[in-house]
Amino acid sequence: MPLNPVDTTTDHGTYKGDPAKTAFGKVNSNDQYLEQLALGADTKATAAKSTADAALPKSGGTVTGPINRTGVANQDMFRVQNTGTQNGIGGDFASWAGSRTPGLQVDAQLNTSAYMAVRVSHWGVKHLFGLDVYEGGSGSGAQTTVEYHFAAGASRHRFIDNGSMIIAGTLTQNSDYRIKDEIEAIDPQAAASSLRATRPVEYTDISDVARPRRSGYVADEHQAHFRLLVDGEKDAMREEMVMVGDTTPYAPGEEPPDYVPPRQELRQVAALQSVNYIGMVPYIHAGWIQHDRRIDALEAERDELKLALSGLAERLAALESGA
Repeated sequence: MPLNPVDTTTDHGTYKGDPAKTAFGKVNSNDQYLEQLALGADTKATAAKSTADAALPKSGGTVTGPINRTGVANQDMFRVQNTGTQNGIGGDFASWAGSRTPGLQVDAQLNTSAYMAVRVSHWGVKHLFGLDVYEGGSGSGAQTTVEYHFAAGASRHRFIDNGSMIIAGTLTQNSDYRIKDEIEAIDPQAAASSLRATRPVEYTDISDVARPRRSGYVADEHQAHFRLLVDGEKDAMREEMVMVGDTTPYAPGEEPPDYVPPRQELRQVAALQSVNYIGMVPYIHAGWIQHDRRIDALEAERDELKLALSGLAERLAALESGA
């Protein structure tokens, strides 16, 4: 109800305004109404405070439950923006472990646990895909791995920090005629000659902390005979931004008192050569064709010699019988 003001001006002859009883009644009603308004305002203010207290601040803050949002077409679920004139979360490769800000940071504080950064699920049916990062334990030969899991099984694809990759299936490459031009057959004789000239080796991989023994080729030696299979040049160098100093990742606010952030330096680093081992297959195939041809030719020559020898044997037998 609206406030009902006390009348103090109406002239009743012997008095003006509302009689005392009427005036006090209005005051009492108005007071009750104002108290109701105050209680309502207090209830709304308390609710608003609870909502505000539960809301995340613009910077920092911690949630105590999941954040859910219904997907809408052509809208971002989460987006990292910049003005277009700044790098934003971009930067050079070397600073990935330094000053760059990630779009998603996952803290992995136990080296014996795998940490799942992503999982995709068809609820009520099956988990479709998961991505784990595992530090490898505390052993001296521990290696960090990135593991791709699928409904068919865990660790179907594994990427290891020594550069190795392990897959549970078959590795195939596009080889359709529609992506090929200037097709030329590999000369079988030249392929066989190159195969004889190149040097297969076993070696210790010093880029791997475990220093395993491996088999392969020395890239620059191989390049002399199979130039299409080797990238880079012997002893080549390139400029690369590297992080120098203490590169230990500390959580914000947890740096040691004497901590000095690492700095970036532009340095000359080795531009390592690489060998396309899968690309050896066509050359081995061509070399096999050459050796197959040689075998056919030698077998034909052998048959001719056997035939000639047979004729000589018959003549010798005839001569011996005539004697």
